[in-house]
Amino acid sequence: MVSEQKLMLELVAWKVCGRALSENISEELSEERLDLLHYLSKGHGIAHIVGASLFENGLLTEEKNGVFWNKFLNSQLAAVNSYERSNLELSEIGKAFSQAEIKYIPLKGSVIREYYPEPWLRNSCDTDILVKEAELDMAVNCLTEKLGYSYMGKSSHDVSLFSPGGHHIELHYRLSEPDTEKFSLLESVWNYAFPDTEGSLFYRLPDEIFYYYHIAHMAKHFLHGGCGVRPFLDLWIMNHKMEHDFNKRLSIISNGGLSSFEKASRSLSEVWFSGENESELDNAISMYVLTGGVYGSLENSISIIRAKKLSRFGYAVSRIFLPYDSLKYSYPVLIKHKWLTPFCETVRWLRLIFSGGFKRSVKELKINKGLSYDKLDAAQKLLDILEL
Repeated sequence: MVSEQKLMLELVAWKVCGRALSENISEELSEERLDLLHYLSKGHGIAHIVGASLFENGLLTEEKNGVFWNKFLNSQLAAVNSYERSNLELSEIGKAFSQAEIKYIPLKGSVIREYYPEPWLRNSCDTDILVKEAELDMAVNCLTEKLGYSYMGKSSHDVSLFSPGGHHIELHYRLSEPDTEKFSLLESVWNYAFPDTEGSLFYRLPDEIFYYYHIAHMAKHFLHGGCGVRPFLDLWIMNHKMEHDFNKRLSIISNGGLSSFEKASRSLSEVWFSGENESELDNAISMYVLTGGVYGSLENSISIIRAKKLSRFGYAVSRIFLPYDSLKYSYPVLIKHKWLTPFCETVRWLRLIFSGGFKRSVKELKINKGLSYDKLDAAQKLLDILEL
């Protein structure tokens, strides 16, 4: 872990977890270091937390560090604005769903932020809500017709919409996905959900199910290139601030096949935010996560996929020709007319070429070609140890 990464995590741990700062921390804050710190923390979606720590400890002033003072201040303002907009949208959606008699479960950040020292510290670029699959069309119509949301498309597990103000909503109709059958326990979450108050259509997940979903979601992103720092911070919050039955959590985790990944993730969260000693595995996961940013990196993603015994050529073919089970969600006509698959593949290629995705695809194939044996070996070892 490089010094900027350590500094970033230390500042986050002070603000969110109450961990003391190093005595010599002010000596590490040169202009160059602040530039790297802002770039790194912004890439992980936590620049507002780092900025709060710097401001509150008198480590950053407008007079001395004007440029970086403004950068970190803007990150804080954006986080507060995002939090307020998310709260407003969730409230409006809740009212609309209640009127339409649609049950719904808020997910991820909108739940976890209740346990942060200040809720705006847990920012998010979108709002995630779960509805029953049988009520999905009714929920989409409710948002588009009553609240003026724009429909952006349907995937294998959610529908993407934007509010008139530009806030992104992911309306989930299932929590498991075709490429994550390992997490099939998530198919039955409605069997465990309970109303927030008597007669309410706003439902919550029991702690142990919510915890399992968090770990499964982390694992999914881990397998696609990384999940960033924030889920590990959420994990620390869940283990230190939320009331829970630890044994019940571990039982659900074990039944869901994620014991090794949960144990390793929990260990790393303690290293980063409680100052526990780092193991060799902690270091390996840390390097993988910290180099990826919020959504991971393309190199990490390719190395994980290739580590699953896929050759360089096999990976290239898998990206050029998407499998039917993935393609059908982008082109719903395939559900009834599978024979149109070649035509839809061609349309996808044309969209890539004319929508700016072609350059990314070329970059992806170049990374695939240049992946080293050491990178693939490290990815394979991680998958084996974490049992993913």
